[in-house]
Amino acid sequence: MLPNQNFKLFKGEQIFGSLKGDIISTYLSHSGESKDWYEFILRLNTTKKEMQKFAREMNNKVPEYEILQRDDKAHIVFSRKHNTTGYALFERTNLIEQKGLLKSVDKPCLIILQDQSGVLSLSVSNPDKGIEKTADNPLGWSLATDITIFINGGEYRLANTTQKHVSVNSKDKTTTIIVTVKDGLPLNTTLIKKL
Repeated sequence: MLPNQNFKLFKGEQIFGSLKGDIISTYLSHSGESKDWYEFILRLNTTKKEMQKFAREMNNKVPEYEILQRDDKAHIVFSRKHNTTGYALFERTNLIEQKGLLKSVDKPCLIILQDQSGVLSLSVSNPDKGIEKTADNPLGWSLATDITIFINGGEYRLANTTQKHVSVNSKDKTTTIIVTVKDGLPLNTTLIKKL
């Protein structure tokens, strides 16, 4: 951490309804004063020397990562080092400007997509647990959510055809993926490009 940053750390017991457990939570407290965009990275198990090297490399013309979009609709970051794109999509999104392979989603979600020579690693989650007490859900349990994802750049199939909670359909160089997620947990799957 750099000096003068408003870094918060909580370690203790958290209670949510009948659930209780020990947690550790950390976050940066943002002041409401700045309206400018900013960015930060979190690197674990690193040294001061490694971070100085990273800072120099980020000032090069081709930094390790690139922010493709940061606005009220989405935050999208591409990692050159890992050939991976991370998406925080805040609403139903149709990406008019190409941001990697992702074309659109039908709900807000978090996606990590890595392309390794026609093999896609996909991780999808919905951090909104959908906890709401209703007549159909009187205890307010987290409800499963289907998220539909459209991928450009070819037709893909599931690597594991018996995987639960994910279905894939490909047509006209577009792949449609439907995942069922719950409890804010990610669903991870691998897709292989059809020949």
